[in-house]
Amino acid sequence: MTNQDISIDNTASGRPAVLPDHDTDDTPRIAIGPKLQQRAATAQSRGGPIRLLPTELVGVHLVRLPKSRARQRPALLTFAVEERIGVPIDRVRVIEGPHDTKDGQALAMVCDRQILDRQAGQRLLPDFLLIPRPRETDWAVWQEDERAIVRTSEGAGFAVAASALPLLWRRAGRPSVTSLHDPVPEEMDARDVSSAPPPPDAADLAFSFDQQNRKRTQLRRLGVSAAAICILAALSHLVFLAADTWALRNLAAEAQQRAQAAVAERLPGVTLTADAGPILARLSPRAQAPERGTFLPLLTRITAALAETDKPLSFRRLAWSTQNDEMVVLVQSSGLTDLQAVQQNLEAQGFTVRSGAASASDGGAEAELRISEGAS
Repeated sequence: MTNQDISIDNTASGRPAVLPDHDTDDTPRIAIGPKLQQRAATAQSRGGPIRLLPTELVGVHLVRLPKSRARQRPALLTFAVEERIGVPIDRVRVIEGPHDTKDGQALAMVCDRQILDRQAGQRLLPDFLLIPRPRETDWAVWQEDERAIVRTSEGAGFAVAASALPLLWRRAGRPSVTSLHDPVPEEMDARDVSSAPPPPDAADLAFSFDQQNRKRTQLRRLGVSAAAICILAALSHLVFLAADTWALRNLAAEAQQRAQAAVAERLPGVTLTADAGPILARLSPRAQAPERGTFLPLLTRITAALAETDKPLSFRRLAWSTQNDEMVVLVQSSGLTDLQAVQQNLEAQGFTVRSGAASASDGGAEAELRISEGAS
């Protein structure tokens, strides 16, 4: 079955890697040239020393993947190469290699799980990644002794015997070649840069077949660190809580001692219990009620006295004199006779009433009355 969104056209130049079709612990012994090993040793990279993996043990495929999220790419990559390899997919590990994905293609690296498991924890780098991707020619060739490693302009790579290189070159359509180390056959008309070969790309050196395990390890370390931070925060919170509890207990003990001393002065021989609140409340001095003013009581009494008057009255102004404790009222009625009756009624109720200016007209009369406590 083929996913319609994934192109399975083999766009990588070279032959696929040959993987064993049975379980074995015998890893093919392929000698990596000393100059290439020296190149790996001197390469500046992060993440520790590099362990080179012969390209003959790695299947390199260029595949086209649909747009997807990062979590989906490993599954899509595995599905894309499943029909290109001759062993069950669970026998190999498929890792996405370094490649510019602007053109929609991805570089799939395939290697037998047994080979990788025997070297778990090491930075396994296919040795063709030590050759930078050629920019001016189609192939970059590192030939050393009887072995030739080829890096294509598309980013893929493969390794062949040096004697088979010319034949493979002709069958590939005679691509342009850059030679980085030992001379290649003259018929290939290679551009020789062996005197100063370009250094490996930093992105290529960062690759490792163990990168997924390293990412999982980093995530586990981050998880452990986060858990440790949370535990430390919880312990710190408990320490602060214990300190607060201890301080509150000390404050309570000091308050108990002060209360016992206060009780001993008033009630010798009495011992306070834990609930000393009621006893302290009874021993505490009572709060004095604030002194009430005379305005409201006087207003209440005047209102009650005026309610007994059967004369129609209205108040135009009401004022209070704190200095004399008297109420100044501008009273309006139908006539002066009614106002005099109101004054007499207030005096009969025990108020002191002093009349102020009075006036009369056809519409009625009004007078200012100054009312205070006491007899006239």
